[in-house]
Amino acid sequence: MDGQRIERAELTNMALYWDQKTVVLPIICLWITSYYAAKAEPINATEESTAKIFWNGQKWAHRCIFHVNETQILDIYTLSHWDSDVCGQACASDGNCTAYAWAPSTPNTEEPFECTLLSGNISETDAKSSLSSARMCGLKDASVLKLVPWNGRNWAEGCVFIKGEFRNSRPGTATREECSRLCSEQADCSGYHWRPAQLCGLVLTESPLVKADALMPSEKNYPRGSILCGLRGS
Repeated sequence: MDGQRIERAELTNMALYWDQKTVVLPIICLWITSYYAAKAEPINATEESTAKIFWNGQKWAHRCIFHVNETQILDIYTLSHWDSDVCGQACASDGNCTAYAWAPSTPNTEEPFECTLLSGNISETDAKSSLSSARMCGLKDASVLKLVPWNGRNWAEGCVFIKGEFRNSRPGTATREECSRLCSEQADCSGYHWRPAQLCGLVLTESPLVKADALMPSEKNYPRGSILCGLRGS
């Protein structure tokens, strides 16, 4: 009898043990899944957040979006290489731009990015917090414009063009002069980018580029001498 009681007690304890595991384990698994899902934020998240936007005394902020009408969109530039600095400069150099937005153009990718220039009466109060850390928004700020070192020439170091269609031509182009010649040989090429001994990129546009179209990306990402831009015939 005692043996049967012990065996029955052991079976009861085992049943309670597995019953507890049935309840507790799913809860633990759900908590772990939720924790890592929260950390693995999708780069294309556009849902609004109730979090506060931190401007930090500047005219741009991360994790924010502007809600505007389609009629307020001036231009959308797709940028595969340049950083967000040129987006703010593009707005500052456009007489009609009052604000801009920077965001991935393709879901679940880190590039290319879209630089959207906006017009109209836009202020910090029109910005909504975003769940995506890849998004940023900014207001027009003339102080971000950087002087392009043309030095009396039609080409300069450290500058880029964002207008037009970009076409890579002949990787390993040895000299800037050769890159300029390649541009001159194509009817719709009005400018070029050249990385020393690496790549000649042609900029194809409907209207000719001018010096005012050149922008200066961050020297942290593009040190002086690592890239230059030039107008057709330079």
